[in-house]
Amino acid sequence: MCVRVPPMAEWVRLIDGNYSDRPVGYCKSKKGHLTKKLMETHKCHIKKCTGFEKIDCEYWRQKQRKKDAKKQRKANSRELYK
Repeated sequence: MCVRVPPMAEWVRLIDGNYSDRPVGYCKSKKGHLTKKLMETHKCHIKKCTGFEKIDCEYWRQKQRKKDAKKQRKANSRELYK
């Protein structure tokens, strides 16, 4: 099986010193990028950290789609029980 390794230009340094090609955010205070797992570990998004910035990527779009779908289901269920 051949795995495509992106060129080093696409890789970014994470806050833990490792490198990744799939960052979801950037921490201004720690001066490094975060992956989904690192963000969940540090709870940056939940704490509403002032140094955290979202990066435009599929992760956030998918999260917004799930949120919208949940809102739509809730609205539909309210209409059913009127």
